[in-house]
Amino acid sequence: IGGAGFIDACAGPLMRQRARLGAERIKVFCDVHKKHCAHAIKGDLDITLEARQAELFLADGLIVTGQFTGEAANAADLRAVREASSLPILVGSGMTAENAAEIVPLADAFIVGSTFRKAGQYLEQLDPARLDAFMQSFDQVRSS
Repeated sequence: IGGAGFIDACAGPLMRQRARLGAERIKVFCDVHKKHCAHAIKGDLDITLEARQAELFLADGLIVTGQFTGEAANAADLRAVREASSLPILVGSGMTAENAAEIVPLADAFIVGSTFRKAGQYLEQLDPARLDAFMQSFDQVRSS
């Protein structure tokens, strides 16, 4: 449950529709422990069980985020999801030049947005200096 109300998962119908359309080349990534939400209804499921369920329901990859836009994914969550699933892991929030060394080795791909904007604020204008700093840090971590 989040600010937009109840989010009803639709893995079965979504994957059946993808198959009906012959669109298996279109990948479906599942956000486990989605940000901006309370997880009280499924509070008995930790992030590893959500990851295993997403794999069971044929997700092509898993997205791990922080609790809010721009908040870093928890490194322990990333390690736990990696241990629980063989699917690719994407970090869905909070990547910065400062945390790249810790986070980059724990995931396969990264969704980056806020860190490229003035003061790291998602509603601000793009800031080329922040983009350059991030890419330098990211490239340094990847090459080491």
